[in-house]
Amino acid sequence: MTQSFDHIVVGGGAAGCVAAARLVKAGRRTLLLEAGHSHHHPLLDMPPGIFKMINGSKFMRYHRTEPQAHLDGRVHEISQGNVLGGGTSVNAQVYMRGRSADYDERDEMLRGNNAGVRWNWQAVLPHFTGMEGNNRLGGELHGSEGPLLVSDPGHIDDVSRWFVQAVQGLGLPYNHDFNGPSQRGVGFYQFMNRRGKRSSAAYAFIEPLTNDPKLTLKLNCTVSRLLIENGRVTGVVYSDASGAERTSYADADVIVSSGALISPKLLMLSGIGPADALARYG
Repeated sequence: MTQSFDHIVVGGGAAGCVAAARLVKAGRRTLLLEAGHSHHHPLLDMPPGIFKMINGSKFMRYHRTEPQAHLDGRVHEISQGNVLGGGTSVNAQVYMRGRSADYDERDEMLRGNNAGVRWNWQAVLPHFTGMEGNNRLGGELHGSEGPLLVSDPGHIDDVSRWFVQAVQGLGLPYNHDFNGPSQRGVGFYQFMNRRGKRSSAAYAFIEPLTNDPKLTLKLNCTVSRLLIENGRVTGVVYSDASGAERTSYADADVIVSSGALISPKLLMLSGIGPADALARYG
């Protein structure tokens, strides 16, 4: 069975959900393929559910490294969300964007290969504020009308207050906004939830489009390779929830958004990657 769309997004994590939502809102027929499960589950919604995620669950996928020479031969497991929304559906919900200098430095590193695309702080800030729905902070650094709900903690226990006071007593300043001009100091995080319910990329960007006919969402679907014609990716081959092999084509493009580990793996399985590494497998 084959299907055709304008765009195919491979991976329904944080970036994949945002990309698919923006394409659908632009009127484009979009297929979003996610290998993991639905984000509708009580353990994912409530903050204490993070402790179940830490100990392992079907909503987590673990990748084992090769023995690391610089770690005395040890093997490590790297966790990844196995659910729509990716890490935003299984993390501790802390809302932290990072320092503005990090974005400026990354922009400088990338400009040689992407002269027309800017990733500096001033370029990305409007996207952050546009998607943010903060219940306390505003101004040029925060948004209050976006779909990603950001809130102060609903309860702060005495031990946390005493800790903050103790650190202030050592000379570190109180910081009421770790996403403000400076990240230095001690204080209380804001969280991606509202009234105790998680606000993940799945809830913020995909949930409102559930009934939009331009969005086709398929869960428990694993993409095995990209289809390439005349040097251009035109579609994907994947296994659906029943294990049957399916093929879908994209008239415009295929967006690979499967995370830092799976994205390069999928590219290499499709014959895209370092020539010396691919040559070993014919």
